[in-house]
Amino acid sequence: MNDFGSQNTIKGINGSTARKEPSGDIAAAGSPAVTAAEPKANPQGLPRKIPRDMSSEIPPGCVYWITGLPGAGKTTLAARVWARLRLEGRPAVFLDGDRLRGIFGQRHGYDRRDRHAMAMSYAGLCRELSGQGLDVVCATVSMFEDVRRSNRQHLPLYREIYLRVPVAVRRRRHPDNLYGAAKGGAGTGSPSHIPGMDQAVEEPANPDLIIDDDGTLSVSDAVACFFAHWPAPDCKDRTPEPSGDTA
Repeated sequence: MNDFGSQNTIKGINGSTARKEPSGDIAAAGSPAVTAAEPKANPQGLPRKIPRDMSSEIPPGCVYWITGLPGAGKTTLAARVWARLRLEGRPAVFLDGDRLRGIFGQRHGYDRRDRHAMAMSYAGLCRELSGQGLDVVCATVSMFEDVRRSNRQHLPLYREIYLRVPVAVRRRRHPDNLYGAAKGGAGTGSPSHIPGMDQAVEEPANPDLIIDDDGTLSVSDAVACFFAHWPAPDCKDRTPEPSGDTA
């Protein structure tokens, strides 16, 4: 699998209207400055006030954290999973680490410290979106155990997928010839700080699903493996795990 390069009269906010009286002698004679009309009935019967916190009324979405080293096929798999979820009627969004770096990463480089900062930003974005009821499919390297541990602590419906691919296959696939750059060749990627090459990584210790690909696994087979683990259309139990507290 190859990576995807993947709103004279004043109108009130409640719909009521008000008539503004002229200023000067007329107003001084006792006419009110503003006379408010009675609020109109709400034909839809909807509440006029929106609750301050709707998070308790909206079930959380699931976060599918698809991780793997550069060239493993994360973007390809994530894009296909996202498309399938959308076809099944799920409100889902697709996040790709490379594209997110283009948005958030201007101040960050590629050393271990900056990569960690980016990974935490991705995780925070996933948390915000899933908290609004969206399923999030995120393709990212983010090879940091503390990031994954934080995800499990703060994301009630967190699913971790490790796409495990040998370096020889990743080297052959990568469209930017990143691994060639890591060897000191003529690759177009950064000449150093390549995860799994000259930068140490922490592979997932306890992923929910491992997909092994020796270079012969098709995209369709990888997608089938994913949905065999979390069958569509529901794809998961939407009830968060109990916290252990008793009433």
